[in-house]
Amino acid sequence: TANVMYIDATNDRVGIGTTSPGAKLDVYQTGGTSGTNTALLLEAGNNSSYFGNNQIVFGYDRGGISYAHAIKTRHNSTAAAGNDIDFYLWNYGTDAVGTVGTKQVMTLEGTGNVGIGTTGPNRQLSLYTASSPTFQIINSGTGTAAGDGMIIQMSGTVGYILNQEADALHIGTSNIERISILSGGNVGIGTAAPASHLQIDSNISAAA
Repeated sequence: TANVMYIDATNDRVGIGTTSPGAKLDVYQTGGTSGTNTALLLEAGNNSSYFGNNQIVFGYDRGGISYAHAIKTRHNSTAAAGNDIDFYLWNYGTDAVGTVGTKQVMTLEGTGNVGIGTTGPNRQLSLYTASSPTFQIINSGTGTAAGDGMIIQMSGTVGYILNQEADALHIGTSNIERISILSGGNVGIGTAAPASHLQIDSNISAAA
């Protein structure tokens, strides 16, 4: 008879499919083909394209799960965009103790789009917030080289925003600095250290 469940009373562990559980709950399976005989299957909640029950609930206080987070699914077999996974966090300001969190923080769409702060992302990455700043990246680098700040790439062209010193903004393309705005208000084009309100270290041309 194949082993179905094993209780390791010595180490306070439970194994399913294994007699040597490596954690409090260890689910193990060998073999099987893709889509069949999966090692772990969770089924709960709804089967429509609308928000429904919680498929996975976890959180602090193992008894009543007083501060619970949740993962929900939205399913629509006829539309890829309906097969979404939504992540909810327990929010101190709005959720009562003993309830499942209602702060929706991230959505993974069946199309591959990811939404942070929105349940309907229309791009590969959509960020939304009702307050500012909408988007922030903090890098632990020294800030003295291209790429230490935010990197933006579209259609093969690389641009970067580099924070080289306190309250200064350096903007470049193709890893070359183009525009610098210093903390004192000086702006430089073609120079990283403008000595006046506007300093252009390059030729200027104008068309009639």
